Amino acid sequence: MKLTDRTVEAARCPEGRKDALFFDDALKGFGLRVMASGKRIFLVQYRVNATIRRVPLGQWGAELTTVNQR
Repeated sequence: MKLTDRTVEAARCPEGRKDALFFDDALKGFGLRVMASGKRIFLVQYRVNATIRRVPLGQWGAELTTVNQR
């Protein structure tokens, strides 16, 4: 999935879950967390040894938007 404004807006959290993660195919580690409340947060995920870490970058719409991509 390529994370664009259109795909970010269309991303939904499955019913019964608190959140869902979506990752960009072109930019390794760059992702989007969609909360059940509808909040969308960009993040970076990386691995240190066996531990996966996620760093939030900001909320889509309020703080961040994707670059104008078609």
